[in-house]
Amino acid sequence: MHIRVGDSERDAAVQLLATHFGAGRLSAAEHEDRVAQARAAVVHSDLALLFDDLPSPHPSAPNVPAQPAEDTPLGCALVGTGSLLLFVGIPLAIILGFTDGLWWLLAPVGAGAVATLTMSEFTEKRRKQD
Repeated sequence: MHIRVGDSERDAAVQLLATHFGAGRLSAAEHEDRVAQARAAVVHSDLALLFDDLPSPHPSAPNVPAQPAEDTPLGCALVGTGSLLLFVGIPLAIILGFTDGLWWLLAPVGAGAVATLTMSEFTEKRRKQD
C-alpha cells in the first residue's frame, strides 16, 4: 500500500539519518544523498528504502486504519436463512399449530433460526479477527 508522507515524516527521517551519521554508519556524502532523497520522498516506502541497510531506529510505519472486510457468501446465506426462518417459518408454524395442531413444527423451525443466526454472528466475529 502506498501511503503518502508529509513534512513531519520527512523531518523525522532526516533526524534519524543524522543519528546514523553521528554513529558513523554513513559517510558525509551518503548522509547528504539520503537526506536529499528523504526530503523528496512521496510515499512511506521511499523513506523505508533509505533505512534498509541500517539498524534501528527506522521511521515508524504509518498508522492506517484497517479496511473492513467484505461480507462472505456464507455469512450472507446464514443471515438470509435465519431471517427467513424467524420471520416466515415461526409465524407459519404458529398458524399451522392453531389450524392443524402441528405445534411440533415450532421446535425445528425455532432451533434452525437460532442456530443459523448464531452461526452468522460467529462467522462475523471470526471475519473481523482475520
